[in-house]
Amino acid sequence: MASHPPPAAGSGPALLDHNRLEALDAASGPERIRPLIRLFAESAEARWAELKRLGSAGDLDSVHAAAHDIAGSAGNFGAWKLEMAARQAMAACAERDRDAVRAGIEVLEPVLEQTLEEFRQRYGLKRD
Repeated sequence: MASHPPPAAGSGPALLDHNRLEALDAASGPERIRPLIRLFAESAEARWAELKRLGSAGDLDSVHAAAHDIAGSAGNFGAWKLEMAARQAMAACAERDRDAVRAGIEVLEPVLEQTLEEFRQRYGLKRD
């Protein structure tokens, strides 16, 4: 699990941890990080589509696995809000709460879109 400081009292997680991204850029250079961010975006979109399909089918174990993949990848790149949203969906799956799973999946979509848009802007990526 990615470790990061807790958000300030009364606030949710930040969309992106810009300090982490700056550290990644400094360590490897944005030209080396850009393809990794592009791969993350493609993978997250594919996993999202799979998660949505699996959620409709009621396959909670597979939804949990897809949400786990999204959470792990998001945490690696400092996408805290996406990581936390995916972890909420995972928790709902573990509790076998189908209504909470559906709600968690609905929350993930806009967070994913916002996250990917911010990555696109930061790294000059084109939308496919």
